[in-house]
Amino acid sequence: MINKSRTTVNYVDIPSIQDISGRIITTMNEKLPIIPNSVTVKTLYGLLSVDPKRDAKIASRLLDKESYHQHQALLLIKKFINENSVVIDAGAHIGTFSIPLSKWAKKVVSFEPSPDTFKYLEHNSLINDIKNVEAKKLGLGSAPGRASLGEVQPGNAGSQMLQDRPGDIVISTIDAETNEADLIKIDVEGMEPAVLGGAKKTFTSNQPVVFLEVNLYALRKHDFSQRDIAKFFKSIGYRMYCCLEIGDRIVLGKILNTSLLTCLISPRAFFLGGPSLSFDIMASPHNYKMPESVEIFSPLKTIYFLIKQKIGQKLGKN
Repeated sequence: MINKSRTTVNYVDIPSIQDISGRIITTMNEKLPIIPNSVTVKTLYGLLSVDPKRDAKIASRLLDKESYHQHQALLLIKKFINENSVVIDAGAHIGTFSIPLSKWAKKVVSFEPSPDTFKYLEHNSLINDIKNVEAKKLGLGSAPGRASLGEVQPGNAGSQMLQDRPGDIVISTIDAETNEADLIKIDVEGMEPAVLGGAKKTFTSNQPVVFLEVNLYALRKHDFSQRDIAKFFKSIGYRMYCCLEIGDRIVLGKILNTSLLTCLISPRAFFLGGPSLSFDIMASPHNYKMPESVEIFSPLKTIYFLIKQKIGQKLGKN
């Protein structure tokens, strides 16, 4: 049985998450390299350092004694890779995916454009003595270029978006940076269609499985929509699945229509705009043999589950 408890490592105790967002916590451990004003947490997958003010949202999840950040998603991805796999982590942030994935794959190539966040990605590989994570301080898109970073939302550095105007951030493409990939994880705050467009050669030569976040609000900020993602995968002969959290597992639901799916998950944002709920999808070639341990719902069962879930949420509020 996995012990999910975690403790801070040589730091002052943190009595509540309000303390994380309200004051700086510093290390007492001089044996490990440290980043000033950071906190380091011992997790299921190793040590992770994070800025407790700039990145309070991730910090709170790492300090949750009951779970690891997106733990079920990680366990799902684990089923699709092995010790010979090469994984691309587009939007790696501080390494919450890259660090665990490095334990199961041959190599992880991690991309993070924010200099302030990238130093944590490099640092977390260092303090865990990980040799198979190749961290690249780059943004990804459909073509090489330059961009700027938007403002950081208070306490949520992971939501920082690239801005389509010249700046200090170097933009490259997956095709330009690697020639092999067995799985690509993409979480780039609305730039997912652009990142996919810059990986056409990689898809042709490698046919990697894709794990991707969809956020309608973020997509619209970049003049994209969920239809652009669906159009891309259809053009390369891929099948899409919605990741449905059911208890302590994720079931893959076949997607009949991405617009219908988005409407069922975040109806207010779909019709009226504004902030939306994020959800994850997986995509694989039509002839891909799914791992036997992965449960799959039919399109109709997927729709039924989402409607039932939404009704349950509404009733729970009343």
